[in-house]
Amino acid sequence: MKLLFAPLFVPLLALAACCQTKIDTRPLPPALSTDQQVQRLNARAAAVQTLKARGSVSITWTDDKGPHSNSTDAVILLHQRPAVHPYDPGVDVLLLGKVAGSEVFEMGVNATDHWLAFLVDPHTAYVGPMNAPPASDSRALRADRILTVLALSQLGQRPDTRLAMTVNGEAGGPHDNELHILRATPAGDIYIERTLIIDRHSGQVSEIRTYHPNGVAESLAKLDYKPGKQMDQPTVQTAIMAAPTSQAFPTHIIITTSTDISRIEFSMDSYDINPTIPPAAFVTPDFAKQGLKVEPAQ
Repeated sequence: MKLLFAPLFVPLLALAACCQTKIDTRPLPPALSTDQQVQRLNARAAAVQTLKARGSVSITWTDDKGPHSNSTDAVILLHQRPAVHPYDPGVDVLLLGKVAGSEVFEMGVNATDHWLAFLVDPHTAYVGPMNAPPASDSRALRADRILTVLALSQLGQRPDTRLAMTVNGEAGGPHDNELHILRATPAGDIYIERTLIIDRHSGQVSEIRTYHPNGVAESLAKLDYKPGKQMDQPTVQTAIMAAPTSQAFPTHIIITTSTDISRIEFSMDSYDINPTIPPAAFVTPDFAKQGLKVEPAQ
């Protein structure tokens, strides 16, 4: 069994290095153990069983005609639930992109399917099954990745994963914890599937890095915690979200990927934690009946 080390995007690392020249002189809080850090993150994730958020999404991609970008209003619906098979992420997600109130694309996932549909040009829906491992170049863009980039995934629950953490700041440098989620390939090689960068002062997850099983960087998500309007009334769950030992809710997320879709930026203007969302919202649409061309997701 060998460990595959995951190289980061070189340009992104260089940019991060040039911007981290400021020395943090704040007194360090007591270091957390790996178990303590995971417990805090899992308590926060368990507090958000459903989510409805409104804002905007901007997507940059490249095809045979060159680079493109598009910005729309956006609605996210999310519902955490028990997984029903090994490849089920345990979440239903629907992301709708709208222009002038009309839907132009949607991205979704449930226990059986994942999809990305363009209701305008090219009038195509890409649909794939959830009962098999995702294609290596599509995983970063599936709707269930929203759970990951919001830092709402339950950690340490899968038998095929292991956790390791590096505590930084004691000898200078950034005051953060690097929490690594390790998985095994079918050949038995261990690789870093995901790394969460957690600020030791605020408890906020500032970055989430994901990797392919071959060790190559897949995506980098940067999370910002600008104030957003919370639409629901304070509850036990939202009180947990506001607790100093938890973390605030990220309202601005930038995802850079190694795929043709190179950048996704989402800003939440308002959100509702634990609203009632009808199950029908997450049913796979019949895109053919909507007049779309249906192709298998890559």
